[in-house]
Amino acid sequence: MSITCKIEFEDNPQKVFCAGGLLQGTAELNFKIQKSVRSGSIELQPGTYKFTFEFTLPHQLPSSIEGDCGHIRYVAKVVCDMPMWVDKKFEEPFTVIRPTNLRETLRNPVVVGIQEKIVPCFFSCSNPDPVTITARMPFGGYNSGESINLEINVENISNHSFYEFTAELIRWREETMTLSEETTGGCDGNQRKTIRINIEIPKTPPTDTTIVAVTPPFYTTPTVDIPIIIGSNRYQIDTMPKQPDIKTIQEAPATPNIVIAQPPSSAQDTLEPKY
Repeated sequence: MSITCKIEFEDNPQKVFCAGGLLQGTAELNFKIQKSVRSGSIELQPGTYKFTFEFTLPHQLPSSIEGDCGHIRYVAKVVCDMPMWVDKKFEEPFTVIRPTNLRETLRNPVVVGIQEKIVPCFFSCSNPDPVTITARMPFGGYNSGESINLEINVENISNHSFYEFTAELIRWREETMTLSEETTGGCDGNQRKTIRINIEIPKTPPTDTTIVAVTPPFYTTPTVDIPIIIGSNRYQIDTMPKQPDIKTIQEAPATPNIVIAQPPSSAQDTLEPKY
């Protein structure tokens, strides 16, 4: 190849940038033979030429994402405008993360509960019995790499047993994506139990369209959906009560209270990304 190009980002070998941040780097072009460029009909002699670039990324840029139904990608592009010839184009991808601050209000516990009547199968003629499921998280916002200490309170007045519960961390965008999943023990019929489980948050861009879904395995399955925010700025939680860091199942002393909490909210985007 008569022209090669090497694009590098200054002091950022990981090639990860925040929306609103400064993107700096160099483009090093190497010409094997003499070349003409359209701008001013300049003749470039064989050799190496280094150019610096600097851009301020817009604050409202959406985070990079890859999915089955689409993606958001960013590249730095260098174009050699060759007269009477096909232009030479070179690209170097980079990742953008849009910061999401975890506000003080997200340090409060989030509790969501449902009560439904369980039908064991579609063809059952028996009267359905009620079951109450309440899920509680100590905070409404987390960062990548942290663990969600989820507490599930179950009051199963029915004669039917739940042999397990599944907790999923799901990201909602144009498509749904399960980021993490944990399965724990269930609850027998005519029993009350408190179940604790930890859900690890993998590395993922900040988002306010994420839920924790708690689901027992049944044909008419009730699901408890807890909205949370995954942010990019850590807040201090040393003074908050620490939840157990292991999975346990224990008897609950009393019927759990059902409290419906308002989901955490965030500012609406003012810039729509193109997919």
